[in-house]
Amino acid sequence: MPDDKGIRKFLWISYFHDGQIKEILFATPKPKDITLRIYSCHDGFTYLLRFHRVQHFECSTPVSCWHEGEEISGTVFKDTALLHRLQKEEGTPLYHLRISLWTGYLDAIFPRVTIRREGGRVSYKSEIPPEAVDWGNRWCAPNCYFYLNHDPFQVDLASITGDDSAKRDEQIDDVLWARLYYLHRNGNVPDIVAQARSIAAKTSGYWHAELYATVLLGKHGSPQDLPALTVHYLCAESTIRKRVILDAMELIQERTGRKNN
Repeated sequence: MPDDKGIRKFLWISYFHDGQIKEILFATPKPKDITLRIYSCHDGFTYLLRFHRVQHFECSTPVSCWHEGEEISGTVFKDTALLHRLQKEEGTPLYHLRISLWTGYLDAIFPRVTIRREGGRVSYKSEIPPEAVDWGNRWCAPNCYFYLNHDPFQVDLASITGDDSAKRDEQIDDVLWARLYYLHRNGNVPDIVAQARSIAAKTSGYWHAELYATVLLGKHGSPQDLPALTVHYLCAESTIRKRVILDAMELIQERTGRKNN
């Protein structure tokens, strides 16, 4: 987990989930400094997040399309090939933050961030919940903490029921996600890859599990996964899903020295 107290308190645990980005401000005297003005629905305050010496900035959704701001569905710190390359070029540690928006995503790679609150001071005293320690390595926080404390492979997917098919799929998504995390936490790479390949190939709409499987394939997969990932990319409908798949492919290419033809 990062030592930066602002990252630990607000960004690592997705504090601004369901909040809104109200404005993106580019600093005139320091053009590489970028500020996000974000409203938090958790405490009703507006925050100014200033990213210093930004090395990469991308917003997949035109700001002109936002209606009174853009809603945030989560934040996550990414381990990407682009991050590795920029760190090597800059010779300094950097963070790659991805803010998931309801209409896309926003990426920023930077060495430092300062967080201020409009009309008041920021408190860093609150404790970070134990289950948040590894959030930065996952796509999102789990919807069901139960599966973090039990062996998810003991859960029979066929026995899962719900009020409707959507509720049942949501529970299956939780279990599949937890299985991946269970393997990742125990460091069994062959099992991680096998499970990730199985889940990434599913087309049943297990959103969080499929994205997490794709992330793990990027970390542990091989060039033989590239054709399947290419098909998934071509079939993906959302911009953020496409970006996650590209991240995985780029990491595999970086690790194995394989280049695009």
